[in-house]
Amino acid sequence: MNLRLAMPRPTQDIRYISVFAASMFMFAIVMSLYFATKINLSDYRTFAYGITAGFFLFSGFTVKLAMGVRLRPDVFISRNALDIGVMGATIIAIIQAVAFLSGLMTASSLVGGLIIVIMAISEEFFFTSLLDLLGATSGDTRKGWYSNFAVAGIFAVFHKSVYGLQLVVVLVLFLGRLVLNWCYLRGGLDASLVAHLLINSLAVLGGG
Repeated sequence: MNLRLAMPRPTQDIRYISVFAASMFMFAIVMSLYFATKINLSDYRTFAYGITAGFFLFSGFTVKLAMGVRLRPDVFISRNALDIGVMGATIIAIIQAVAFLSGLMTASSLVGGLIIVIMAISEEFFFTSLLDLLGATSGDTRKGWYSNFAVAGIFAVFHKSVYGLQLVVVLVLFLGRLVLNWCYLRGGLDASLVAHLLINSLAVLGGG
């Protein structure tokens, strides 16, 4: 018996926002606005997360519209995007598990709570748009090394500066962003959203 691992085929048209992605966007907007109302000294971190998530969502969505991405109300989420998203989440989970089991990363390195799910949505809108923008303005394609490594580097530095994570965790995040970029390039925004949501949800469920 010949067993073959079937790799998902790249989605031909990823220049659209599905009903799934639009729903996640609206949910994240509402929650980020709620978090942004927590403007007091005892809840300053929640307020900062809300403002950051809102900025990522609005700027990412604006860039996508400016680059011709439009809503497709007839598409909820494609099976291809779902497959790629699950595959990407599995790869990232393996990377994190290796770092965790080797003692280089602890559960306390991860930020828990609902905000981590909201940040997953806002970060995908922002960083996938940044990937498109860098590819369009730098002469490099979205699949080029420069665009992908630049976005992964910015993603890692952002988490380091905001969350103050250990350097090894930042490296794991850098590699994770490269995987999320791969998901986006093969399956569109839906695929990277699914992967990021799964990973962050597992972090919350794991108590990290």
